[in-house]
Order: sequence, then structure tokens, then C-alpha cells
Amino acid sequence: MKERVGIIIVSDTRWADMKDIKSKLHRVKLLDLIATELDGEPVIMFFVNSNEADFNLTIGALELKYKTRGIYDI
Repeated sequence: MKERVGIIIVSDTRWADMKDIKSKLHRVKLLDLIATELDGEPVIMFFVNSNEADFNLTIGALELKYKTRGIYDI
């Protein structure tokens, strides 16, 4: 499978949750992360490189605990 770049956006979280979040990113290669606000809500955006299956598994694992959105193949 071809690897592509995607964005994982995690909302409603704190920096204290970062260790738990990063442990769920083991299937994807982390390229960069940005902490910012979108529509007045603090978010952490992870830029990752992975295939589509691993990307979707990672999104699913994060959605169990955090408000998560993902955009694959940007």
C-alpha cells in the first residue's frame, strides 16, 4: 500500500494527555504537530505519514477517548 500524508486533529484535550495520545500513534510515522485553536477550540494537529488502513485504525483508537477528526491524502 502506498503511504501518504494525513492530518489527525484531536480536540477537547490537554497537554497532559499527550503521552496517551502519542502511544496510540505507533502505527503511523509522526512528521510534525501543531497546537492551535480552531473556531475557538484548542486542538492538536498531527501531521503523519502512513497507509490508509493504519491511518483509519489510528483515528478509530483515538475516537474512543478523544474528539478526533482525520484527513487522509492531503
